[in-house]
Amino acid sequence: MLKVMGAKDAVRYIHLGWILALVMGGLTWLITKTVLTLSGQHRESMEGFISIFAALALFYVGYWLHTRSETKKWQAFIQDKVKSSLSRKSIFGLMGISFFAVYREAFEVVLFYQALWLQNENSHHAVLWGFVAGLAALIVLTIVIFKLGIRVPLKYFFGITGTLLYVVAFIFAGVGIKELQAAGWILTTPVDLPLQVPILGIYPTVQTLTAQAIMLCAFVMTSLGMARERKKA
Repeated sequence: MLKVMGAKDAVRYIHLGWILALVMGGLTWLITKTVLTLSGQHRESMEGFISIFAALALFYVGYWLHTRSETKKWQAFIQDKVKSSLSRKSIFGLMGISFFAVYREAFEVVLFYQALWLQNENSHHAVLWGFVAGLAALIVLTIVIFKLGIRVPLKYFFGITGTLLYVVAFIFAGVGIKELQAAGWILTTPVDLPLQVPILGIYPTVQTLTAQAIMLCAFVMTSLGMARERKKA
């Protein structure tokens, strides 16, 4: 967008912003690892709270992606951010946009992988291979977007990614509550029904099912709300 507007000199500030964000993301990972190491005796508590925070963060990102799934809305969003910064002649504003756009994602990645790492002590290699595969796919997608620009079908990409994040948030909500129950933070009220699907974070307790029901209701409500907005548009 900056190149189209003839502001090529400002591009380096965009690059500086996301590079700093990646550095801060790495520091965030190291800090959380130190905290977890110091709090080893409360491992289940940490796993539970991280899973809940990750569930909320992923739900928000899923919703955000769905609201930007229309190409015109995404283009308008980017143009508004860039033009408002240039109009104020604030190059550091552009760097800030780049930094926070990437650091927000980096922070969510840290939460996401901390939860995965703690929940899968015997499958760390699978988590690492998943990370490598995701990184490779991201690099390819970035190249495609830069080559093809706005012609990429963002509607389907954002829609599928947002839905996947909703599903993961649903799983983390159940797992997080289960870990907090094991740590004694939350009461455990069993349900006399064969409702146990660990791969989906579903466990036969009132508390875990309630948390996931809230997630499901929020997903339905936001989906209906966005459907109404599209209909009006």
